[in-house]
Amino acid sequence: MENMKKYIVICYAVHEEKIERYKTFDNKKDAYIFVKEDSQNLYKQKSHNSDDDWNAKIDFTCGDDGVASLSVDDKEYIWTWEVIEIN
Repeated sequence: MENMKKYIVICYAVHEEKIERYKTFDNKKDAYIFVKEDSQNLYKQKSHNSDDDWNAKIDFTCGDDGVASLSVDDKEYIWTWEVIEIN
């Protein structure tokens, strides 16, 4: 039987110490795309729903390696995304 890998994207809300959401994929490419889209959507949501002063306190990074992070209000609120490979 062929070993089929799965990829799980986990979005962790550091400030709440809980998994915000997760999603499973059959391939790494789709998992990486989800990290990029999901993190960018949350960034847009937080930046559009805030005033200009609060907006300046947003730190967002999203790499091509399946990892992203978003911190808001001088790191009072932090989310991280990561792809985990499961054999």
